[in-house]
Amino acid sequence: MLTTAEITLDLPSSITNLLMDYALNGDIELEKFVSNSLREYLSLGSNPITSLSNNTVTLILRLPWLLVLKLWWNAQRNSCTISQIAAEALGFSIPIFLDEIQAQEDYRLELSQEE
Repeated sequence: MLTTAEITLDLPSSITNLLMDYALNGDIELEKFVSNSLREYLSLGSNPITSLSNNTVTLILRLPWLLVLKLWWNAQRNSCTISQIAAEALGFSIPIFLDEIQAQEDYRLELSQEE
């Protein structure tokens, strides 16, 4: 039974570079982070408004098959691309992730100052 599907996303290079840096450092599991971001975004029922620039980088991921189907359906319904949906979703989730990273770093600094 098919549980995942390979999907190609053309994302702004700034998003792709940031995700790859954090994935290489072990801070995120790339496919899981993107998958969770997309699920959260789709659950909000938002319509993508992001128009992609010419400066995009191709990212190939394996995502849950049902999520890919939902992305395809949303793209058809909203006359946009799956990449636009992904860029919009990551535009919401990356700042939240960066805030979490900053909070962890602040906490580590606070602990080291107490010692």
